[in-house]
Amino acid sequence: MTLSVAWRTDVLGAPFEAATIDLGRDAHGEFVATLVRRLADTGGLTRRAVLYLHGFNDYFFQAELAEWFADRGFDFYAIDLRRCGRSLGVGQPACYCADLSEYDEELDLAAEVILADGHDDLLLAAHSTGGLTAPLWAARRRNLPIAGLMLNSPFLAFKQSAAVQAVVGTLARAVARVDPLRVISSGKSTAYGDSLHASRCGEWEYDVAWKPSPPFPVRAGWLRAILEGHRTLRAGLDLEIPILVLSSTRTVSAHVWDEVLHRGDAVLDCDAIAWRAPLLGRDMMIERIENGMHDLVLSPRPARDRTYAAMAGWLERITP
Repeated sequence: MTLSVAWRTDVLGAPFEAATIDLGRDAHGEFVATLVRRLADTGGLTRRAVLYLHGFNDYFFQAELAEWFADRGFDFYAIDLRRCGRSLGVGQPACYCADLSEYDEELDLAAEVILADGHDDLLLAAHSTGGLTAPLWAARRRNLPIAGLMLNSPFLAFKQSAAVQAVVGTLARAVARVDPLRVISSGKSTAYGDSLHASRCGEWEYDVAWKPSPPFPVRAGWLRAILEGHRTLRAGLDLEIPILVLSSTRTVSAHVWDEVLHRGDAVLDCDAIAWRAPLLGRDMMIERIENGMHDLVLSPRPARDRTYAAMAGWLERITP
């Protein structure tokens, strides 16, 4: 039996639609995922679809990205994962999971909906933590018709030094065994948010209740989930599908607003991303975007144009 969902106008407004996927109940109460779609203007569903996964302290609001895919004949879908964005319930620990495989449930259901809509295959696009979650899910779902992976600054490695990672990792694992919801890090800097939001120094409008600045706190259980994801990645995923990894050419740091934040990745180590990317699979293309920000499709132009050009070139290579 195919999952049936009820589509309604999304908070982004028409032509975006959203549907709630009920996932049951756990210690944090009832929880859901939210599937958003923007159908291509082709007079009906196309045979091609893309599913987008957001990062930590994030949700789907990148309407320009959806329009870009729709212009190329893709029906665009995005999922706000459990406890994130549209799916965040009152009193729930925001963006929390104890294991990245928890997201398999909503990703499986989203794929079921998309394929039942009449699509032949599915292209995965993902950003940051979503860029770690997506390939791990693809590796566990090799039976699905996944056409490729397009990863925007994927969280394949931490920005911190190996020594700092070792200390923090040991602490996180120890704490997570007894108190997984314990806050390990509570961000104080608004620099990255200032670089994005139109009310500050950026050009984008989004809901700061769902993507706050400073960001949501990092909890021990979530950090352990990332560490385990990285451990699986280091063993090699050996994916056989085409993969595009996009990252900036420059890592930057600033605790308060500085123009440098518009010219580099302020969240992850972009060199480490490129270095670890071959662990994902064999059919690999890595594109470094000059002056690209952490979320490359939110970069100022012309870096944003270079990002879309790289995406277009890769799509032309892998699709008829």
